[in-house]
Amino acid sequence: MNTSATDDLATIQVIDYYTKEDADADDLATIQITGTYTNHDAERLGVQAGQKDCFVPKVKTKAECFELLATVGGQAYFEILYKKFFQTYPDLELAMIKAELDPLIVFIEQADTSVNIKAAFNKVDGILEHRTHLHEYLRIKHGYYLGPCCDYTSPPIHLVDGGMAGFYLADCCDYRPLSLSSIVYGTYVLYKNWLEYELEKINPVTALVPEQAGAESEQENEFTFSTIEDWLVDFKEMMTSTDYQRLVSALMHYFDTGAFPELPKPIQLNGRPNKKHFGWALNKIFEAKGKRVEIELLLFAKHNISLFADAQFNKNDIFSSNLYKYLTTNPKKSSR
Repeated sequence: MNTSATDDLATIQVIDYYTKEDADADDLATIQITGTYTNHDAERLGVQAGQKDCFVPKVKTKAECFELLATVGGQAYFEILYKKFFQTYPDLELAMIKAELDPLIVFIEQADTSVNIKAAFNKVDGILEHRTHLHEYLRIKHGYYLGPCCDYTSPPIHLVDGGMAGFYLADCCDYRPLSLSSIVYGTYVLYKNWLEYELEKINPVTALVPEQAGAESEQENEFTFSTIEDWLVDFKEMMTSTDYQRLVSALMHYFDTGAFPELPKPIQLNGRPNKKHFGWALNKIFEAKGKRVEIELLLFAKHNISLFADAQFNKNDIFSSNLYKYLTTNPKKSSR
């Protein structure tokens, strides 16, 4: 595939890592914006006049630039990850999906809690100061490239030689495959969305008539609520009624939607509750729902339950963290 530029079209290499036949066989979305070489370009580039190639038209607005990031650059990198998944794992199983998804959740949590948005938007001499994955994720998430802070006025210009590795001088998202913008969008937006979609398909809800579905849902909610109350009964008096209800509601919300809600402030436990006893109660609630201690629960406990605020927690090695041990150690056995 040719990656030269013409006067009217900016070419971009988007599917060199697989053939169209491979893409069709793997049910991938091929990214091909085709164009033909004029007589002038054909003579200049040494190709046949009328020959087709893959092109990306020059963009004129911030919206067009971001659209190419989402549909070309980011999509191309997503498809690299998509193909790599099936080269690494034999099938779409729960453990394999979680192995890929959990690090993405940790990354997003880190970006949201430890990186300053102002720093992500900051520019020095008109050029973005921080070009890390974390800062780029925040720029994409919070609409930097579509907002007034982004002063897009012209097509990108290379600062240094290096092809795909070169940075852009223009204040716009870099929609080339393998650029920082494309890698971040393809990984933490498109790939994450695909993994979550496949995860949801692992346990499809049985098709029922509305009356049956409603009755079964009500029974399941009653079971979940009673299970939570049974395991939290020893700690209920250590919380205000408001905090207790917020904790029960947050757990119900997680089992219903797969995500914990954002709480206005941490849930406070008064007195001297035992961390292992409380952690084990959360563990048994999850076990009753057919779940293990997951990264989402650990992050929720760390940031939303005062008892665990100072618990040592390494996102890159959760199993050796004290927080994980608090939630997985049976206090009766450990006290023997």
